Amino acid sequence: MCKIILVLTNFFDPTSDLVIKRIDERGLGKVVRFHPEEIVNNNNVYVRNKDDCVRIITSKLSFSAKDVGSVWYRRPSFPKIKSKEEEVSRYEELEFRALVEGLYGTLDNARWYSDDYSMQRASNKLHQIRVASRLGFNVPQTIICHNDLEVIKNINPSDYIVKPLNPSNCVAKNSDFQACLNTIAFSKELLDWYVNLEQKFPIFLQKKIIKKKELRVTVIGKNIVAVAIDTKNVEAIDTRASWENSEHYLTDISDDLKDKILSFQKYFNLNYGAFDFIVDNDNVCWFLECNPAGQFAWIDFKVEEAGLVDLMAEHLALKREALV
Repeated sequence: MCKIILVLTNFFDPTSDLVIKRIDERGLGKVVRFHPEEIVNNNNVYVRNKDDCVRIITSKLSFSAKDVGSVWYRRPSFPKIKSKEEEVSRYEELEFRALVEGLYGTLDNARWYSDDYSMQRASNKLHQIRVASRLGFNVPQTIICHNDLEVIKNINPSDYIVKPLNPSNCVAKNSDFQACLNTIAFSKELLDWYVNLEQKFPIFLQKKIIKKKELRVTVIGKNIVAVAIDTKNVEAIDTRASWENSEHYLTDISDDLKDKILSFQKYFNLNYGAFDFIVDNDNVCWFLECNPAGQFAWIDFKVEEAGLVDLMAEHLALKREALV
């Protein structure tokens, strides 16, 4: 029997659309797209521990956890309950969340890209920095503080960039606060604003690296695809805002860097990861972060020969060797 490819995602996810379409076009397997946030109305989960039965019923078909060969964790969301009583809504949301997380646990015989627990651990930037430093990556000088203002009062703000510890989709009306939701250059004005805040939040600063180019290294199983990004505006801090105006091309990276990347993936038990690096004018490669659920379809649009959509399709069809 052909194993099911389970894609855990949300209603609007163009990357999942592309990979699922490629799997169908190449006849690589049967795909079930599952939106956990719709479990309240459009899905049903049946669990019976006596005979280890877990059955998931979607609007399209019914299948058992034991039938799943691979799982792609592509940014699924938990259900949101709308009720007149806030406490009741919160209770129901937590119960549905426990059900969904329990469901993930029943898929322990499938190959994951990657499992939710490992991805949560790997998404923590503090943990990333410590592990990356321990593995020998070059990591920019980092300052994270909350109330110890003497630490940041003695730095030159223009030498640093500021970024969020936990990237958020929230919208802030205050323009200064909005700046802290993005990766931007730090400044004296932002420093003064932060110092004068009555209620301070953790602030994450890193030493600015004068970049020659950026690297986006996508890892799927044991396969590593490195793409160099040359921006026309070399002063741009975050090239995601101007990726359409930047040149992308495949590039080679050293075996040493590949070994460190795979060691990082193994440490966090990941079969997928999107790494961001900066290469300075001395050709030193600096680790910025790893996004365990990072986008990759845009790379294929810029560099067709990268073949990441095909690569993910083949991994989900169990045609390629996993790392963990």
